[in-house]
Amino acid sequence: MSTDYFTTDEADSGVPEFPTQSEVTERDEDAEVIELDEDETSGSEVRRTRSTRRAGSRRAEVRRDIAKYIQLTGVNDEDLQLLGTLYGVAPDPLELTVAIMAGSRASLAAVNDLRAIAEADPFEAPLVAAALAPAQLKTVHSLLVSLGGASTKDLPGGAVTKAAGRLARDVHGLGTAARDRLDRVLGLTKRTV
Repeated sequence: MSTDYFTTDEADSGVPEFPTQSEVTERDEDAEVIELDEDETSGSEVRRTRSTRRAGSRRAEVRRDIAKYIQLTGVNDEDLQLLGTLYGVAPDPLELTVAIMAGSRASLAAVNDLRAIAEADPFEAPLVAAALAPAQLKTVHSLLVSLGGASTKDLPGGAVTKAAGRLARDVHGLGTAARDRLDRVLGLTKRTV
C-alpha cells in the first residue's frame, strides 16, 4: 500500500501518515511470539493466546478498512456517485467504506440484472427485463441514470412490458465508456485494495 495519494502541497500537515505495506509487514514479522509448553499451559494462558490471535485478526481488519477508505478518497465524484447508487448510501468515502466493508454483496444485484439484460439477444432482452420485479426494474434504471445511459429520468409508468422494453433498449445502447466505468467502479467494491 502506498502513501503517495497526495502531493506534499495537498497533504494536511495535521494528519499522521499511514505506514506503508512493507512497514506493516515488517512490524508483524518482528512481533514477539510466545510458545508455551503443554505442561505449563493453564486456562488463562490459553485464553490470552486466543485473544492475542483475535486482536491480530482485528488489526488486519482495521488495516483493510483504512486502506479502502484511502482508496475511496482518491476516486472521482462521478464514480463515488455511482457507488452510492449501487449501495444506496451517500456518495461519501466514509459511508461507502462502511457499506463496502460491512455491507452485503446483495447490493450489487442491479449490476447482475443489467448484465443479464445486456447479454441477452436484443429481441429477448425485453423479456429478460420484464421477468424482473418492478423494484428491480427501478434499481437497474437508477444504475443506468447514474451511468448516463438512460433515455428518460423515470421509467414509463403503468405497463411493466413498456418499462421493460425501454430499459432493454437503454441497456443495449449503453456505450463502451459507460461499461468501462461500471467495470472500474465494480473494482472498487472489493473488500481488499
